Order: sequence, then C-alpha cells, then structure tokens
Amino acid sequence: MTYSRREPAVVNGKLKLVVVPFQGGQPAKGFEVVSGTPAGVYRNVYWSRDGRALTYVDTRKGVSNIWSQSLEGGAPRPLTDFKAGLIFDFAWSPDGKRVALACGTQTSDVVLMKNSQ
Repeated sequence: MTYSRREPAVVNGKLKLVVVPFQGGQPAKGFEVVSGTPAGVYRNVYWSRDGRALTYVDTRKGVSNIWSQSLEGGAPRPLTDFKAGLIFDFAWSPDGKRVALACGTQTSDVVLMKNSQ
C-alpha cells in the first residue's frame, strides 16, 4: 500500500511518498518528492505495472508530466515530456506499455461585484 503525506518536520512542506505493508506496521520505504507541485496537491500515486516503482503527476512551471520513483531508490525520472498543459489524472494499460490521460488547461476568472446603492 502507498500513500502520500506532508512531512511536518520539513519546513517547506515537501511531500513524502510512503510505502507500508498491507498488513500494517512501520513504513517499508519513504521518498521525499522535490517538485514544483505544492505539497498536498498530489491526487493520485499509482504503482507501476511491474510493481517496481511509484508513478505520479508532477507540475512544474504550469506543465504536468508523469514521473516514476523506483522502489530501489535514486532520483525520480520523468516518463513524459510535455511542454504545455496539465494532467488531471492518468491510468496505465494492463500491460503497462500505454497510459490514458485526462489532460487540458485550467482557467479562472475574478469578478468584482459591488452594491450600487
């Protein structure tokens, strides 16, 4: 089982991916994620189909890509190299060779309303 959490001991609130045994107990592995995505924004962390890595979306400078963190350790590596857009969710094919993406852009507007009386 895997989950993500903000590490209160880390001043800038970096995210930590933690792998724990399904039966419970102490974490078996933990990885600090250094990224542009604000801590706590990670919605989905998925196992790779071979079970050797965790995969997640990281958004840097307004562009999302899928990254992989090996359970053996080392630095995470990018699996995609998009130059624009956001990835909202993704899912691996059963054989792990393809990925389906929900992606696009996000906009927001601000409207000022005031009472004319």
